[in-house]
Amino acid sequence: MSSDPRPPTTQNTDDSLMTQVQRSDQRAFRELFSRYYDAALRYASLLCGNREDACDLIQDAFVRVYRGAAQYKMQGRFRGWLFTIIRNLAADRVKRQVVRTTGSPAALSAAAKAPALPAREGNAPFEKLAGLTDEQREIIVLRVVEEMTYAEIASITGLREENLRQIVSRGLSKLREEGASNELQPAE
Repeated sequence: MSSDPRPPTTQNTDDSLMTQVQRSDQRAFRELFSRYYDAALRYASLLCGNREDACDLIQDAFVRVYRGAAQYKMQGRFRGWLFTIIRNLAADRVKRQVVRTTGSPAALSAAAKAPALPAREGNAPFEKLAGLTDEQREIIVLRVVEEMTYAEIASITGLREENLRQIVSRGLSKLREEGASNELQPAE
């Protein structure tokens, strides 16, 4: 625990908080957790399809953040790093479910490409996005809801920025056709 009695302030950058976390400062970790919990829960809910699994997933993600703090590179990209961890954990869960369901490791090749997003029925925040592909839904949520830059999304998904722009454009066009995109416009 840090010997500094002052609680971290909202003035602290993610990198300065991670430096403190690397020194086992639990207050700094709690601030990062509080700062990103809601966004992480939204993203994990998108990937998992339900709140209970999403809560488990982000708990696992924050444990990995704490345990892997020494490996974090101080480049002002904590949110992207956290979301990459969440995405990888979701993909791992999908892979485990595929093996459990099919009993076949060969079925993993399809599951390994990206986390398959569960059906959105009853998941109100994402119901308007139900007509989109998994990829469009994930990227539009990151771009529009989480207000990430294309560079941040590229670091999470491994896709090129030009491809991301096309995916968002096509997804929003599809939503406009369905009459569901009025409030879904990316910030410029």
